Amino acid sequence: MRAIGLHMLAAAIEKKELNRATLWDDMKQLWEDYRRELDAARDRFDFLVPVELLVPSDAHNERSVQQFEMSVVDICAARNN
Repeated sequence: MRAIGLHMLAAAIEKKELNRATLWDDMKQLWEDYRRELDAARDRFDFLVPVELLVPSDAHNERSVQQFEMSVVDICAARNN
């Protein structure tokens, strides 16, 4: 998500300022600071971002929900490695 945000900010700010955004919080601050410019450049962006939705197989079954929650923990740990 940070990469997408930086890509969009590149249309609104100078590269020198953009290069200072090395952390997520930096990018969020720039986003807030240049919100008007980003809104004005909105039509320049025509791309889709795939998302993955993880849901339990049976939201009404307590065991299924518990297994799902443990799986999400494992998936997040694997992605962070």
